Amino acid sequence: PDPVEAPPTPEASEMDFEYPCEAVAPESAHMRPGLSEEGRYLAVDGRTLEAPGLTVSLEGAPGNALAHPSHPVAYVVSSSRDDRRIYVVNLDDGEILQDLIPGDSFFGLALAPDGSRLYASSGKLGRIDVFEVDDSGLLGPPTPFETGGYPAGLALAEDGTRLWVGMYNRAELVELNTEDGTVLRRISLSQEA
Repeated sequence: PDPVEAPPTPEASEMDFEYPCEAVAPESAHMRPGLSEEGRYLAVDGRTLEAPGLTVSLEGAPGNALAHPSHPVAYVVSSSRDDRRIYVVNLDDGEILQDLIPGDSFFGLALAPDGSRLYASSGKLGRIDVFEVDDSGLLGPPTPFETGGYPAGLALAEDGTRLWVGMYNRAELVELNTEDGTVLRRISLSQEA
């Protein structure tokens, strides 16, 4: 078969547009995403975001938060590329009261029913960090409860005597005694749906 030739392309000067095609980028396209001078957040797509109520800027990507039952504070786990933090934030004015980098804090947080202890999973360090909470809601130095593996999600018994730890790197649930961190049992979970 003979090759088919494409029709000639008209020169740009020969094209006749009834309506010229022109796109003008909005001013927001030239702005850096994040907090603006007006106190609003600019999203990557140029939309402005304004949350109702108190807004607190934290380093990294906040992943979990718990409010204390009797103090006006919240505990927030935040992760970034180079560190993982636990923040204690005043809920009345948004002030960051503590900015802790205890090791490798991960998503899991649990608070004793009376608010006296905060449990935080420490990911690749293979432990749960246990913080005593003082009378103002601030955290003391952590005490480790060893779990091995990569602890992630946490669930606390209603009476606060048992802590269940979901392991990120294996299909396992670890049950701990919250008094001393003793591993009471390891429950193998099926990976089949």
